[in-house]
This record gives sequence, C-alpha cells and structure tokens, in this order.
Amino acid sequence: MAILPGGLTGRTLLVLLASVALVHVGSMLIFDHGLARIVEPQHTADIQERLDATQTMLLSRPAQERAGIATLLSSPGFQLTWRPDGQTAAAMPGHRPLRGIEVVPHPGSVGAQGNLLLPDGSVLQYRMPPSDHGRYATHMTLLSTTVMVLGVVLVAGLLVRSILAPLRRLAYAADAIGHSVDPAPIAEAGPDEVRHVAQAFNAMQERIRRLISDRTYALAAVSHDLRTPITRLRLRAAFVADQDVQASIDRDLDEMEAMIEATLAYLSGSDAVEEPRPADLPAMLTTLVDAATDAGKRAAYAGPGHLTAVVRPIGLKRAFANLIDNAIAYGRCARVRLAREGDGVVVEIEDDGPGIAPGDAARVFEPFVRLDPSRNHSTGGVGLGLTIARQVVIAAGGHLALVNRAGGGLTARVELPGTVLIRHEQEER
Repeated sequence: MAILPGGLTGRTLLVLLASVALVHVGSMLIFDHGLARIVEPQHTADIQERLDATQTMLLSRPAQERAGIATLLSSPGFQLTWRPDGQTAAAMPGHRPLRGIEVVPHPGSVGAQGNLLLPDGSVLQYRMPPSDHGRYATHMTLLSTTVMVLGVVLVAGLLVRSILAPLRRLAYAADAIGHSVDPAPIAEAGPDEVRHVAQAFNAMQERIRRLISDRTYALAAVSHDLRTPITRLRLRAAFVADQDVQASIDRDLDEMEAMIEATLAYLSGSDAVEEPRPADLPAMLTTLVDAATDAGKRAAYAGPGHLTAVVRPIGLKRAFANLIDNAIAYGRCARVRLAREGDGVVVEIEDDGPGIAPGDAARVFEPFVRLDPSRNHSTGGVGLGLTIARQVVIAAGGHLALVNRAGGGLTARVELPGTVLIRHEQEER
C-alpha cells in the first residue's frame, strides 16, 4: 500500500501541508508556553489585588455586615463568600502563602478557587468560574489554521498545475511518437528547466522523424532494387526446358520474394505511417478466411457479421494474415473467432498443432526466430510473422498472446482496446 500519492501534484501538496502543519503546531506550542509564563503571574497578581481590597473593606466593617459586603463585591467572574469561622478552612490540605496571605486552593477545582484566612480568624472564600476565553481562542486558532491550510492548498494547487502543464503536454507528445504520421512539436514554455526539456524533446522528435523518413526512402529503393532481379530471373526461368528445374526455380524465387516482403514489412514498420480509420473487422477476417479456403486450406470464422472499429486496417490485416498463415502452416487449420469482451474486442485464432513449449512463449516473438528447424517449403517463412503481428497489435494499443489449449493445439489471442470501437451490431454468422 503506497503512502505517498502517485502524482507529482499530490506529493507536492502533501509536502506543503505537512510543512505548514509542522510550523503551525510548533509556533502554537511556543506561543502557548510564552503566554502561560506571562499571563499566569499577572492572573495571580490580579487575584491578590482584589483579595487585598476585599480584606481591607471587610475588616473595616462589623461582622454582621461582612457577608452582605462580600456578596455585593462579587461578580459573575469573581464570586466571594465570607464565613465567620475559619478553623475548618485553615486545616484543609494544600495550604500555601500568597504574598503573606494564607490561601487554601481546592484540589481538582476548575478555574480558580480558594480560602483567604483573615487576621480575626474568619475566612474569605473566592471562586473564579471557568472562562470561555480559552475555548474561544481554541476555536479561533482552528479557524485560522483551516483558512491558512485551504489557502495554501488553493495557491499551491494552481501553482503546481501551471508548472506541470508543460510536463503533461510533453508526456502526451512522447506517447504520440510512433502513433502519428506527423507529430506536432510541443510549446517551449514554462520554467527554464521545463523549457529546456521541451527544446531537447522537439529536437529529438525531429531527428526521429528524419530517421524514419530516410529509412522509408531507403527501404523503398531497396525493395525496388531487389524485386527487379527477381522479376528478370522469373522471365529467364520461363525459358528453361526442364519443367522440374523450372518449378524448382519458381519455388526458390517465391521463397526469396516472401522473405524479402516479410523483412521489408518488419523493417519499414509501415503501420506506423498509416492513419487510423473505420474498418469492419468481420469483413477483414472473413476475407482472409475465404482466401485460405480458396487455396484449399482448412479455415473458418465465427462471430458477429458487423463490428466497426477505428484501426490501421492495412497493418491489422497483415497481422491477422500472419497469424492465420502461421496456424495453417503449423497447426493444419485456423479457426477464427471474434467477440466483444468487456469494453474491448478479442480475436482468437486456434489450430490443431503441437503448440509451443512454455520456455519458447516469449522467444517466438523475437525477430528471425523459428521454432521449426526444418525451414522446408511446407512451412517456409523467416521467423518474422509473429514479430510483425505483435508489432502491429501493440501499435494499436492491444495485446497479443499465444496460449496452449488443454486439448491440444495453440490459440493466438489478440485483445484490442474498447476505445477503438464505434458500433457493434449483434448479427451472427
């Protein structure tokens, strides 16, 4: 369980609030300690002064008038009571002198309360009820603290948001690399550090764009230069008298052309320069299945009749074609299923082959890796079909996995995110 928030805004606000709280609590403790040292002696002096004045007035009057005078001198905040016999009060515990006047405070009392022994043996009892000033001060302190915290959160939130806005734009631009034909540069604004990062990112983005452009032109030239001699060889093979030799040459040329096509498709990454557009996934899959059955292969489709999605159709069709060809080549058949799952869509391609070893599940997606060492004409390929398929699926924001089925065979599972779907008509084939 993470203690700190995941975002930089939350962490910054948490640090600011913790700092403000620590400083505020420390200042309150220091203030209360200093106030107690100043107020307590003054409070004691005020009590002593009032008791001295009351004692002088009581001693100057007859004993029968003193109780009434004490009542008249009382106030809601300082209550006085005179008693003629002070022996009981003098014997109470906690008896202490206060500037030469004997005061016996009542243990456990709230506010101030005690007994003043007069020289004639009588006692003057005083009591100061608890004041609301402390509670009012506490409420005002909490109010001021709340206002200060809210102000800090508001100002810090706006400040952090303005600082992090360029970083968010930078993250969006970085995520767009490889998913957009011509990504736009980000604004070089904000603090000096953020502006320098934006400048470096724009320069890097331009270098990547030039690199991809140069690679595309170079691959186009290589593709043309490689196909030209293959075409000439096909023409020359047509004049070979021996039909078996001619067929052998044609097979070699077909294999060579397939290898060139697969290698160029992998190196070019042509799906990265293809703009997404609406496409009917069932139509795409049924076209591939029908092409396989027309070639005498075992292939079938099951799923909705219409499901439109925003995808890169050329690249995605190449990925599905590679998976279907792989299933037919190694598993003798391809059963294609399309279905909605949650907010996304899932395409599963099953075969009846031997499957793959658990240790080869990740290695099979590496370029130029073939688990079948025979490399004969029946299987063919250069080990790029699954690599290209995964490359296309990942570029679409999806996931490709190969899973061995319990009853034998292999399932290629393609998961595409729900954000690409437009509509789904519940028509089953």
